[in-house]
Amino acid sequence: MAFFVSLGYGLVSSVVPLFNSEAYLAAVQVGRVSDSLPTGLGVGVGQGIGKVGLFLAVRHGVTWRFVQRLTARAKSQSTRMPRWRWLAAVQRASATLMGLLNQDRYAAPVLTLSALTGFPPTLVLTVVLAPSHMRTGIFCAIVSIGMTIRYAVMALVFGGIVTLF
Repeated sequence: MAFFVSLGYGLVSSVVPLFNSEAYLAAVQVGRVSDSLPTGLGVGVGQGIGKVGLFLAVRHGVTWRFVQRLTARAKSQSTRMPRWRWLAAVQRASATLMGLLNQDRYAAPVLTLSALTGFPPTLVLTVVLAPSHMRTGIFCAIVSIGMTIRYAVMALVFGGIVTLF
């Protein structure tokens, strides 16, 4: 039962950032509601399913006419140079990183890092990579496996810390 409740929470938290999976895992372990592994696996599988669903929705939604108009308008607007040099450097680095994400050889390692650690945020990468050239199968495998490993390990660590007290 804990697996299925955690699976549902993982699905919701994968698209609504207000529901934090890490806080959920910590609360479940501190409250000793269920075992660590089923809870972590449930959240990880739910996160993976939710991110893949969001990826597919954004990928197929890009062909909608109003989305195309919004992206065309955003591209046509000129960007003002920021007032501070450090902010300009951050914007240049961000633009370079976004340019690298369109290439499979860079996108897959960055996505793997994101799925395993949460940095950069997987929700942002899901939306950014959806219109890119990344194959759906590669995205599904990396996100599903990476998120499941991440949350299972996290739940085991939280459970181990709780047993110390």
